[in-house]
Amino acid sequence: CKFFLRYLIPVIFCSFLLNLPKFFLIRISNINSSEVTLSITELRTNHYYITYYSWARLFLIGLIPLLWVSILNLKIYLAVLKSAQGSVLAGLRKNTSSTGGDNLRPSKKNEYVQFVILLSIIIIFILCSIPRFIILMHEITIIDTLRCCISANRVGVGFPMWNLVLGRVSDLLLMINPTANFVVYSVINVKFRCLILTKIKDIFRIKSTDV
Repeated sequence: CKFFLRYLIPVIFCSFLLNLPKFFLIRISNINSSEVTLSITELRTNHYYITYYSWARLFLIGLIPLLWVSILNLKIYLAVLKSAQGSVLAGLRKNTSSTGGDNLRPSKKNEYVQFVILLSIIIIFILCSIPRFIILMHEITIIDTLRCCISANRVGVGFPMWNLVLGRVSDLLLMINPTANFVVYSVINVKFRCLILTKIKDIFRIKSTDV
């Protein structure tokens, strides 16, 4: 549990700090019996906020995660190649040369499965993050336009149609990403799939017993 919290707490804290300024962008300007009127604060039109926060978003949730995941992927691949008897592929060829793969040692099988799972998850993450990265890059190039629109009290204006459509696609992909990870585990890892099926059967068996 301590090992888990050691990594979870810093991530939550950094995420909170990154999104903290958004709570100060809008204020309630008028409240009546039928509606609530909102207006933007001076922070939302501040030149330094628009510039530096856009660059911070580009690096912290765009460039750095993609580069970091790519580097980790490369390190994992190199580590697997150097493991045990030199490389996964060499080990597979050695163990399957006579029987076609039925006599693979459990350690080599597990090593290959874990490598495929990690590689699949990283590739899915990169593909799902590309639209968001493009949006963040484009936002940097139109900072002046956004600033003018916000100063004219036209918040949300200044983005081209393709940017708005790509934003919806990006939101959809970011929701699909964790689901896709579960699918990868279920398809590739036989033990994980069997464990899930067993748990599901147990749940239905308990419900049928209660009835």
